[in-house]
Amino acid sequence: MKEWNKIKFGKKDKYVDKVIKYIGRALELMTPTDGGFRISILGAPNYDDILYVLGDLITIKEFLGNSRLKRIIIRKTLVRLKKYKRLSPYYIKKAIDIEKKKIFEGSPKKYFVVFQFIVDPNGFHRKQITIDGITFKLKKKADFFRTFTPPDHNYRIIHPRVFESFLKEYLILYTKYEGTNIDSVFYDVNSSFEILRGLLNLSLKYGRSTYNIGGGFGPHSAVISPRFYLIYTARKQFLESFFNTGSYISPSRIFDKKRIAWFFSLVRYYNRKKENELKNIFKNSIKIYVDSLESNDAKISFFGLWQVLEFIALKDIQNISERKVCQRIKSLLDPKAKIEQELINILYKKRNKIAHEFLNVEITEEDLNPLLSIVQSALLFVFDNINVIETKEKLNYFYENISPNTKTKNLEEKKAMINYVMKIKS
Repeated sequence: MKEWNKIKFGKKDKYVDKVIKYIGRALELMTPTDGGFRISILGAPNYDDILYVLGDLITIKEFLGNSRLKRIIIRKTLVRLKKYKRLSPYYIKKAIDIEKKKIFEGSPKKYFVVFQFIVDPNGFHRKQITIDGITFKLKKKADFFRTFTPPDHNYRIIHPRVFESFLKEYLILYTKYEGTNIDSVFYDVNSSFEILRGLLNLSLKYGRSTYNIGGGFGPHSAVISPRFYLIYTARKQFLESFFNTGSYISPSRIFDKKRIAWFFSLVRYYNRKKENELKNIFKNSIKIYVDSLESNDAKISFFGLWQVLEFIALKDIQNISERKVCQRIKSLLDPKAKIEQELINILYKKRNKIAHEFLNVEITEEDLNPLLSIVQSALLFVFDNINVIETKEKLNYFYENISPNTKTKNLEEKKAMINYVMKIKS
């Protein structure tokens, strides 16, 4: 087919043998069921690794900038190839082409996307939350499953550990969303859900430290990500599920009413902010932030939180040193808070030591708590100034001119710089 010239296995189909080998391994992990195919919990990590490798080996022109959507197409391609029972470049490209066309040419349908919201059911008295134009409705578990069909018996057998979560008390958060396929719908809705969860974590954790009773290290997130996500048809019939395989504890938390009020205030102001480059920086940063709070590994959390600082400091654009990242983050903090300035210096040294001596360096809550505090202050600075700074160029201007030692060519330029910086800082 003429579209195949847009699908390559590496440069000039150089990796065709590798692609066939890894697809063959993935197909071996797929077990037939009444409704299609499934991957066992033990085989899932290996399957995900193969998908990641195939995503690098296979080039689809239309998805050069969207690796996640490309991997979704590859995952669906594997299901199609399992049905073909044939494996060759011809059938691989044919299957990819069919799945690609489904995304571009499929008719939009409405779906319900459902999240397990692990919080105290009595802690939220609002019936809905709107973020990025998506309105999430909240219901208690029992009320939700009165009108929505619970996952079928096969789901209970395939994912017994995940299904245990249904026995716990929690809130259901769900929305109705239109799209050409389940995966793209889930991707869009989950992106907004993660921002919502990030804002909730920010409001609950700001100015507070976390210590695990009895020692050890556990996730710092106040609102753990769901164990499962469910997709329903527009008629509320169960369709498909996604699930997390993490082994972390998922307690249902009881939250302070004032903190919850601040959360809703943050959501309200977030929705009023202009869509611009700085808002995109905030969106990406808070997703990294909330993801970093999930880990059971203190070092992974540490590097994740440090990545938030790098992102806000524009390290990926300016290609600046880690020392300059520290200088830029210091400019966002209250100059009167000398202790925070000193903490950044200490954490910078810790970060470098981990990078060079990973196995020999211990990270504890005493390291994570001050870093978390600095990250949250930086996030709030970006959040507060979305409508003022607006662009990466202006943010870089701020960083380059905030230092009191900055030299300017003339008095007028200095006055303009001071007025601009003071406008941002006020």
